[in-house]
Amino acid sequence: VVGPHGAGKSTFINALFNGNVTAVGDNRGQYATTKLKPIIHPRCIGSNNDRRFIVVDTPGFDEPTDQAIDLLARVSVWLEASYNAQMEVAGFIYIRDISTRATWPSPPSRKLRVSYRKLAEGESLSSIVLATTQWSYIEDSAGNDNLYQLKHFFWRDFDEHGSAIVKFNDTHESAIEIVDLLLVEQA
Repeated sequence: VVGPHGAGKSTFINALFNGNVTAVGDNRGQYATTKLKPIIHPRCIGSNNDRRFIVVDTPGFDEPTDQAIDLLARVSVWLEASYNAQMEVAGFIYIRDISTRATWPSPPSRKLRVSYRKLAEGESLSSIVLATTQWSYIEDSAGNDNLYQLKHFFWRDFDEHGSAIVKFNDTHESAIEIVDLLLVEQA
C-alpha cells in the first residue's frame, strides 16, 4: 500500500484487518509509518480465500523530493526478496486523498509513474489499484470533480491499461472489495 503522507494508507490497512494493526498519523504532520511494515493477516480474506495474505504498509511520500523514488526502490528490493521466497505478489494499492485537488505532474511525479510501470513490468497495469480516500471530508460534487480530473488526466494511462480506480469508503467491506480486485486478477 503506497501513496502520499496522510492519504489514509494505515487507515485503509486497519479497515482491511478490521482492527488497529498499524499506527495512524495525526492531522498535524506526525506520520506513524517510517519504514516498510509487512503485516500478516491471521486468516485468508476476500473471495479468493485459499491464500495467506500479507499487506505492506509504507511511509508516505510527498513531492518534489526524491523520497518517493527511494521508497519505490525499497519496495522493489522487498518484492525481489518475496519473489525469491516463492511468494506471489498480487499488486499495489495506491492511496490518494480525494479532498486534495489534483495538480499537474511535476518531474518527480513522472519518475514515479515510470517506477510503477517498472514494478509491474511484463504485466498489464491491472496489478495496480488506485483508491481514493477521505470522501467524508469533501462535498460529493467537489470529490467527483477531483475524481474526474484524476481518471481523465493524471491516471488515464493506468485506467487505459487495466488499473482499477475505486473509492475507499472507510469500511472493512470496502477494503475487502479493493483487495479482491487484485486477488481475482491472480486467480
